[in-house]
Amino acid sequence: MKPHSTPRRFAAIAGATAALLLAAGCAQTQAPPAAAGAGTNNLLIGAVAWKQTAAEYRALYHQGFNVARMHVEAALKKRRPGDKPLAVVTDMDDTILLPLAYWGYLINEGQDFFDDPKWDAWIPRNQIVPSPGSQEFLRSAGRTAWRCST
Repeated sequence: MKPHSTPRRFAAIAGATAALLLAAGCAQTQAPPAAAGAGTNNLLIGAVAWKQTAAEYRALYHQGFNVARMHVEAALKKRRPGDKPLAVVTDMDDTILLPLAYWGYLINEGQDFFDDPKWDAWIPRNQIVPSPGSQEFLRSAGRTAWRCST
């Protein structure tokens, strides 16, 4: 009997292993997965809980706004007469304002993803809150801009 070469032997073993795994996988029956937003399987629950309770979450917002304030102050120091006006441009949701109650609303509705019609229905509830540090940053930018323009 002639010995097989190593590549052929590897291919034969790999093929046999794949066939066994495929056969074993087909023989098993699995329960159907739970609905995406159902009960405790909703991954949004952990994310919202972390955002509502983690000190790190709030600290990261303060850090980001402190860095933004430093950049505004540095840009204003570089200004020369005749320069174009400066502006602070920012995103609103999850930057300046936090819609955490909206995500809780979605959890209660059994959903785990953003939904435009539900967002439109939720907005009139006026449950959006300022993000940590955002009000201080905007006030500071406004005071600094006012001092520089007079």
